[in-house]
Amino acid sequence: MFDTTQVPARERIDSVEVPALLNSGVLIGDDLRRRPLYFNGRFLTAEDLTREQVYFLSRQQDLGHAGGQGVVDGLWVRQGSAAGRIHIDAGHGITALGESVLLTQGVEVDLTDVPEIQRLDAAFGLLRLPREPARNLTGLYIVALRPVEFSANPIASYPTSLEAKRTVEDSEIVEATAITLIPFADNAGAGGLAVAPGRRRSLVAAQIFGDRPQVSPALDGSAPGTTGALPLAMVALSNNVVQWIDNYLVRRDVGAGFPLGQGDVLGLGLLPRATREAHVLQYHEQLDELLADRAAADADQHISAADYFQLLPPVGRMPKGAVRAADFTQIYFPVGVAADLTIVPDDELAALVEESLLLPAIDLSLSAEEQASTSVLVVIPVPRPQVRRLQQQLGTLSRSLRPVAPNLRATFSPQQALSTLKSAALTQAAPVETTRSEADVLWQALLDNASTLWYVRQRNLTGRAAPGGPPVAVELTADERERERNLVNRLREFGLTTRFGNLRRRGTALADAELITTLAAPRFTTSRTLLDAAIRELESRSQGTPGIDRAAVLAVTERFADVELGEGIRRLEAANPNLASTTLSRSLAQSGRVPELDRLARLTPTPRLPALAEELEAVIRAGSPQDVAEFVDKMLKEVAP
Repeated sequence: MFDTTQVPARERIDSVEVPALLNSGVLIGDDLRRRPLYFNGRFLTAEDLTREQVYFLSRQQDLGHAGGQGVVDGLWVRQGSAAGRIHIDAGHGITALGESVLLTQGVEVDLTDVPEIQRLDAAFGLLRLPREPARNLTGLYIVALRPVEFSANPIASYPTSLEAKRTVEDSEIVEATAITLIPFADNAGAGGLAVAPGRRRSLVAAQIFGDRPQVSPALDGSAPGTTGALPLAMVALSNNVVQWIDNYLVRRDVGAGFPLGQGDVLGLGLLPRATREAHVLQYHEQLDELLADRAAADADQHISAADYFQLLPPVGRMPKGAVRAADFTQIYFPVGVAADLTIVPDDELAALVEESLLLPAIDLSLSAEEQASTSVLVVIPVPRPQVRRLQQQLGTLSRSLRPVAPNLRATFSPQQALSTLKSAALTQAAPVETTRSEADVLWQALLDNASTLWYVRQRNLTGRAAPGGPPVAVELTADERERERNLVNRLREFGLTTRFGNLRRRGTALADAELITTLAAPRFTTSRTLLDAAIRELESRSQGTPGIDRAAVLAVTERFADVELGEGIRRLEAANPNLASTTLSRSLAQSGRVPELDRLARLTPTPRLPALAEELEAVIRAGSPQDVAEFVDKMLKEVAP
C-alpha cells in the first residue's frame, strides 16, 4: 500500500510484474508522461532534462483541459483606432487542448499587416488556396489566440568530444501568444447573392446557434491547425476595413463543459449552456448596435425582428417601440407567434430568464402555420410592492397583443377575406367611437413608463399558460388573531385608536382587511413613528373622497414595503432617544418622509449616526414638517446620489 504522506502518492508496481500486466491489457502506459528517475552517479543529458519539462507541461495541459476551454478573464475584442485595426484587451484563456494563452496588456492589431498574418497562417496551416491578394482582405474571420514558443538568448556550447568544436546555441525557450485570423466559411453568399453586412451577421448567428448548428471547421477545431486556437471574436472585413465585430458568436467563457459542437444537456439534443447563454448575449449586443444606429439616423424603434434577425434566443430584451400602447399591437414577432403582455416582479426576472434558457430558439424564417404553436410573453418588470396593487386594478396580469400584419390578408381563405372586406366597409360607413377602459389606460401607462421590455418563450404543455400566475391573496397567518390584538393594543398605547377607527369606518371591506394586514406587521406595531406615518398617508389619500378603497391602501403599502423598513428608525432612536418622544415622532410622521428617513439612517455609517440624529432633532424643533422633509431629501442625496 502506498503512503499518502509521500509524493507522489501512487502505488509502485514491481518491474518484474509489468510485462505480464501489459500483455493482459490491465496496465496502460503513457509515453508522454515519462520522467527521468534520478539517482546518484547518473550521467544526465539534455534529452533527460527536456523529457522532464515535457512531463510537467503535459500535466499542466491536463489540468487546463479539465476546466474546459474558454476565456478566463478579459480578452474582449473591439474596434481599434483606425478602420483596419482591432484592439484586444488583456486577459487569460484556455484552448481546447488545455494550453494557456495570456495577454499581459491590451494590444492593437493592424489587419492591413497581411504579410505577417500570412506568415503565421502558413505556419499553422490556415492558408486557403487560392488566397486573395494581400491588399484585399475580405470576408469573415475569427480572431483567435494560439500558444507558441520560440528559442532565444544564444550562448556558447561546450564540445561533447575531443574532435568537436564549440558552437553557439539558443539557451531559452520563450512561451508566447500569437494573434491570428482564421477564415470562417458561412453560407450567406451561396448562389452569388450579395448579402448586407448586418443580415450576414444574423445568418451566421442562426448557423452557429441553431438547433442543429452547422459550425464551421475553423470554429469547432476539426480543420487542420485550428484545434489549439482560442476563438475570441468574429470580424467582418471588406477590403481590410472592419464592418462589424461580434465577440459572442465565437467567444465562450471557461467551464463550458463541452467543446464547441459536442455534447448537449442530458442527451436531449440541446446546445451546451455556455452556447445558449452566448446566443442571448450576442443578440443583445447586436440589438443594441441596431437601435443605436437607428437613433443616430433619427429613426424610431418600431421594427420587426424578422427584418434584422433569422433566429431569436428563447428570451431577451426587445425595443419598447415594437409594442404600440395606443392599440396594443406588436410588430416585433411574426403573425403566427401569439404574444401576451404581462408584468412580473423585477426580482423574479432572473429566474424567468433562467427557466426560459432551456427552451428552443425562435426561428423567424418559418411560415405562419409552422409558428402557430409558438407563443411568447412580453414582460414589463415592475417593483414587487406594486404587483398587488396592479393586480387589484387590472383584474388580470396579462393582456393579448395583436400583430401588426399588413400582408396578413394574403394568408386568409376567400371566406375570411370577404368577411374582412365586409367588416371594413361597415366600419367606414358607420365609424364607432371606442372608449378605453381604466385597465387599458393603466396598461398604456405601464408601457410608457417601462425602462425596458423583455420577451420569454412559453412552454406548450397544455396550451398557453396563464401569465402572472394565480391572483395574489391577502396574507393570512396562523397567528393573525394575536397580531390583530397586538395592533389594537399599540394603537391605544400610541393614542392612534380614533384616527385608525375613522379610516376603517370610511373604507370598504377589502380595504379594511388590507389595512389590518398591513399595519399589523411587526415593524409598525413596534414603532410609533412608522405607524403614525402610515396612518397619515392613508388619511391624505382619503381626503376629498367618499372613503378609502383597497387600491389606496395598496399604494401606501408600496411606500412601506421595504423588508428592512424600521431598522433605520430604530438606529436613530437608539442614537438619540429624544426622537422616540411623542412630539418629535409626530413631527416626523407629518413630514411624509419616514420611509426615506429610514433608508437614510440605514445608509449612514454608524460613527456618523449620532450627529445625524442631533441635526434631525434640531431641524424638528426649529422648523416645520416641510423643513424636515427638505432636510431628509438633502441628506439622502448626499449618501445615495
